[in-house]
Amino acid sequence: MIPAPPVAAPEAVPTQPSSQHVWIAGYWTWQNGRYAWRAGIWEVPPHARATWTNPRWEAEGNAYRFHERGVRPESNLIMSNEGQRGVLGL
Repeated sequence: MIPAPPVAAPEAVPTQPSSQHVWIAGYWTWQNGRYAWRAGIWEVPPHARATWTNPRWEAEGNAYRFHERGVRPESNLIMSNEGQRGVLGL
C-alpha cells in the first residue's frame, strides 16, 4: 500500500528575484517507490493576470491523485485537471 503523502516540509523562501516572480511552494512527488520532496521555486507567470494553482495530492477513495501546478485562467476558474500524473492506489 502506498501511504498518504507526508505533511509539507518547512521551506525557507529565498529572496524574490524580481517583483514579477511568484513563489510556488514545494511539494511531495512519488519517485522510485517513495515520496521525494521537490523544493519550491520562484517563477514568472506566463501573463500579467495569471495566478498559480499549487501542486497537490487529493484523496479519492482508496487512492491519491496528484495534480500538477497550473495557471488559473483569467476568469479565475481553475482549469480542468490537465497535467495530472495519475492515481496511486492504497
